[in-house]
Amino acid sequence: MTASRAPTQKLTLMPKFEWLDQLCALQLDKNTTLVGFTLAHFASKNGRDVRPGLSRIMWSATIKDERTAGKAIKELRDLGLIGLIKAGGGRPRPGVTPRADEYWLTTHDAVAGWITPYETWLKGRPA
Repeated sequence: MTASRAPTQKLTLMPKFEWLDQLCALQLDKNTTLVGFTLAHFASKNGRDVRPGLSRIMWSATIKDERTAGKAIKELRDLGLIGLIKAGGGRPRPGVTPRADEYWLTTHDAVAGWITPYETWLKGRPA
């Protein structure tokens, strides 16, 4: 049985391409950024329905260690960039395919305060 978990902080659903701009602006470490791009690749246009399993994330982000991929997902969750909507199924059993966790691409006010909008950055740039 999958359990729904409410996020610990108030998160706002964010469209996929705006979320990618936010991810790039934060300048996170390489593995976290790659996992973020992978999650965005599997997201719908409005930022919902992100359901790749850990092995699919590792394959797409070219990460060889489960712990590294898990740490990157945890960092994205801790920053409020993804919200866990439904927990996955756990251990596989005979005849039952385990379900992957479902995430949404999210943001919260604290993250928005860290980012300089692209338009503001362009205005301060020498011509």
